[in-house]
Amino acid sequence: MPKVVLPLDKINPSDQDEVGENFAYLGNINSLGESLPQGSIVTFLGFEKTLEPHWRQLAEILKDVKFTAVTGAFLENLKTLTHQRLFLPEEVAAGLRSQVEDLKPPFEIKSLVKIPSGEEFVGEPLLAESKKDLEPLLKWAFLSFLDKEFLKKVADPKVLTKTLVAVAIIQKLQPDRQGSALIYPPKKNKIEIMASQTDTKEGKQDKIIVETNTLTVRDHQSKASKKVLTGQQILRIAKVLKFLQSQLLASLQASFEIVGEKLYFTNLTAAEEPQNFLSTPTPINLPLIGTLKPLFPGLSTGVVKHINKLSDFRKIRAGDIALVSSFSKGNFRSLKKASGIIVRKGAHFQKSHRQLIDSLGVSMAIGDLNTYIDGVVTLDGRTGRLYKGSFFPLVSKILQPKAPQIKLPEKPSIATKIFVTSADSNNLLKSGLEDVDGIGPIHLEIVLTKDGYHPQKLLEKDKEKTFSALVKQMEELCKKALGKPVIYQLLDFKTNALSHLKGGAALENKETNPTLGLRGTRRSLENLDFLKGELKIIKDLRNSHNYKTLWLSLPFVRDVSEVLEIKKHLSTAGLHRSASFKVLVSVAVPANVFALKEFLEAGVDGFLIDYWELANLTYGSDFTYQELIKLTDPSLEDLVSQVVTFASKNGLFSGIYNLPPETENNILKKVVTWGIKSVSIGPDLVGPLAKSLSKAEQELVAGD
Repeated sequence: MPKVVLPLDKINPSDQDEVGENFAYLGNINSLGESLPQGSIVTFLGFEKTLEPHWRQLAEILKDVKFTAVTGAFLENLKTLTHQRLFLPEEVAAGLRSQVEDLKPPFEIKSLVKIPSGEEFVGEPLLAESKKDLEPLLKWAFLSFLDKEFLKKVADPKVLTKTLVAVAIIQKLQPDRQGSALIYPPKKNKIEIMASQTDTKEGKQDKIIVETNTLTVRDHQSKASKKVLTGQQILRIAKVLKFLQSQLLASLQASFEIVGEKLYFTNLTAAEEPQNFLSTPTPINLPLIGTLKPLFPGLSTGVVKHINKLSDFRKIRAGDIALVSSFSKGNFRSLKKASGIIVRKGAHFQKSHRQLIDSLGVSMAIGDLNTYIDGVVTLDGRTGRLYKGSFFPLVSKILQPKAPQIKLPEKPSIATKIFVTSADSNNLLKSGLEDVDGIGPIHLEIVLTKDGYHPQKLLEKDKEKTFSALVKQMEELCKKALGKPVIYQLLDFKTNALSHLKGGAALENKETNPTLGLRGTRRSLENLDFLKGELKIIKDLRNSHNYKTLWLSLPFVRDVSEVLEIKKHLSTAGLHRSASFKVLVSVAVPANVFALKEFLEAGVDGFLIDYWELANLTYGSDFTYQELIKLTDPSLEDLVSQVVTFASKNGLFSGIYNLPPETENNILKKVVTWGIKSVSIGPDLVGPLAKSLSKAEQELVAGD
C-alpha cells in the first residue's frame, strides 16, 4: 500500500510513481548496499492528502490567470496566504515525526515538482535548524508549484490539480570531505571525480580521472599536501557509477560526502541536471507608505487588522496583515492566520521571539509608521517596505469569504494502478481516461493492416507514410494520457495474420502453429526496418514532443538473448533506461518464469504478464476466458506468483493483462496479495475493476 512518508534507506528505483524520478534514482544506491544520509521522503500521496481541501479554491483563483504572464509578486502572495490555511493531516505529520524522532537537526528540505507531462523540477533547498521548523517548511516546500516558470510549463489551469510534489527531508552531515563524480558515455571510457576537504579554499581540490573499462586511475591531481580520497574510496565511487550506467544506459552524476572514513552518496541524477525554477520577485509599483526594518522575508497583501488588546488577536482572519505591539506563544494560533505581521516600534525581542518569527514563516517587519493605516496594504518582508493597496487585482478573490465546499462522490481508493488496453487502439482514443493510471500495453498492428496490405509492402512503397500512421496514433494516445504512463508494445504479428494480406503469401512462410512461430521480439530482430522505425518514433515522442512517460514492452520474449539484442538497438537509437523510461518484458512463455534472475541481470525494469498466452502455453491448450475462470489447477497461479513476488522483492514493475473480462475472480485477489503494481483491462471494465481491486485491498489490510 502506498505510504505518505518513506524512509530514505527504503527507497528503490521502482518508487518513481510515489516520489518522482530524481528521488527514485537514490534507490539505486540502496540496491547496491551503499550509504545514504538518514532522512525520509514525503510522497506524492502525502502531498495530495495535504492539498486536497485547497485545490478547488486555488483552481478558482487561477482560472482566469494567464500562466505565461503571471507575476512573481502575485504568486508569492498567493503562496503566503495558502500557507496560512494549510494544515498537515495527522497521518502526514505523525509519519514525519516518527521518521525524524531519532535524528538530530539541521535538516535539508528538497522539493520535487512533477507536472502532468512527466517533466520534473527541483526547488532551492530549505534549511531546518530545529525539528520545530520541519512542519512549516514542509508546507512551504509543498507550495513549490506556485512559481512563474513552473506555471509556464503547465500552461493550462485545468491540469493544475494533476501536479504532484514530493519532499525529501535529509539530515545534514558534517563531512570532512565532499565532492562529485561524473561518468561519461561508454565510448569516452572516463569517470571524472572532484573532491575537496570541507575547509579547503576554493580551487584547492583533487581531480581524479578513472578509466571506466578497467577501473584504474589514469590521473590523480592534488593541490593539497595530502590526497583527499583514498584508492579504496575512488574505486567504490567508480564501481557504483559503472554498474549504474550498465543498468540505466545513461551518463550519471553523483554527489558524495565523507564523515570520518564512511562514504555517503547524497545525490544521484542523470548527467543533464534537472531545471531549477526559483524565480525572481517582480518589482512592486504601488504608493509607498513607509520603510520598516525587515524581520522575515516574504511578500503579502491583506487587510490591516489593528491589535490593541489581547482579545483582538481572536479577530484576525485568514489573509489579514496584523499590526501588533508585541506577541507571545499564546498568540501563535491566531497569528498563523495572518499573511503578514507589522510590529510597532519599541517591542523588545528575545531569543524566544526570534524562534516564533521563524516558526510563523510569514513576511514580517518592525518600525514606526508615523501614520494611521487601514484597508488593503502590501508588505514586502524582504525590504521592509509597506505599500498602499494590492499589488495584483486578483488577490481580492482570496480575501473574499471562503466559498462553500461541494462534496463530490467518492471514488474507490486503491493502490493498484489501473491501465486501460485494447486490441484496437482507436477504442482507447474514444474512451475517457480520467479514472485510470495509464495506457497499455498498446497494440498498433491494426493501424498497419487496416488497408489490407502486408506491412512490408507498405514500407517498400512509402516508408515515411507507413511510419507516420504509427506516429499519429501514438502521439494522440500520449496526448490523451495527460502525463500518465503509456506502455508501447513492439509490433507482434503472427504469420497467419499476415499471409492472407495482399503481398503476404510471398513474404510469409507457412507455419503449422503460428502462435509458436515467427512472432514477437524474434520477428522484430529479424525485421530491423520496423524495429528501428518504432524506436525512432519513441525517441522523437519522448525528446521532441516531451512525452516523457512513454515506456516500452517487448512482446513474446523467448529468452534473455533477445532482450540483450534489443538493448543494443535501444542504445544505437539513443534510448536509455531511466526512472521515466522503463523497458518491460512481456511474460507469455513459461520458461520466462525460470529466467527472472537472468532478465534482471540483463537490465530490465519489470514484467507484464500476458495471462491468457501464459495459460495456453502452460497447459498446451487454447482456452476461452470462461474456461480460464473455471481453472482449478494451481500451476498457472504459481507461475504468476513467482513473477510478481520476484518483481516486488527486487524493486521492479509488475503488471498483468489479457485477463478474463469478469472482474470478480480469484486471480485478481491473489495478484493484489502478491504485490502486483498494475492491472490492464478494457475501457468498459474500468469501473467494476476499481471496485474489485478496492475490495481485494481492503481484505488484504484486514487480514481476511
